[in-house]
Amino acid sequence: MDLAWFWLDTGVALMGEHALDNALAAFERATLLDPHCADAHFQKGLVLAQLGHEKEAHEAFARSVELKPEFEEAAAEVEEGASSGRFEIASPASERRPLAGLQVLSERQVRSRSA
Repeated sequence: MDLAWFWLDTGVALMGEHALDNALAAFERATLLDPHCADAHFQKGLVLAQLGHEKEAHEAFARSVELKPEFEEAAAEVEEGASSGRFEIASPASERRPLAGLQVLSERQVRSRSA
């Protein structure tokens, strides 16, 4: 399994548990491992929007559309946010809460667990 997709799947699972800060960390890890993964940028945008980081959410959605122009759901978020003015307020990254409880695994640890 590709590590970026591992983190993407982990982030989705964490969103389902309402662990948004940890989900954000997982999506950030996925986008670092694969900067061209439109799905990871989109999911990151969803979490950022839920956390009230509207400008950063808009940037994540826009990056997702840039990478995958046919990504209709991401394009709709960009268009809706721009037309509603929803993405006008920026929240500094320094205001985010620390990532409590997220265990970051090395590539070797991930491979040994999946073997």
